[in-house]
Amino acid sequence: MALDMEERLAEGWDAVPPEDDVEPDPLAGVTDRKHIADMELALTWVPAIIAPLDPTAARVLGLHIQAKARRVSFRRLLEERGIARSSAYRLKDRALVMLSIVLDRRKIPVRPAEQF
Repeated sequence: MALDMEERLAEGWDAVPPEDDVEPDPLAGVTDRKHIADMELALTWVPAIIAPLDPTAARVLGLHIQAKARRVSFRRLLEERGIARSSAYRLKDRALVMLSIVLDRRKIPVRPAEQF
């Protein structure tokens, strides 16, 4: 039987429950075909929309997406390529603004992040 936080602290255990006591998220890893199709479509936006407008910003946004997908440090990817962090963040933000404007003008619906 798993102890609640107050019982753990009262018995002298630390505040972090052991991994066995953590209930798995029942929705973790659950996807449907529509969700997968939406995500695949979103991956095409950078080369199709941003690259023609600003290739450098598209490359930096692509690096940021790569870092998130592979769960590696964006900073490390930038250092490996000799790109200054301040410039990279400006370019990434510029690419996201351009993407937002184009999607809005084309009336392409974007679901809230909570649904992804």
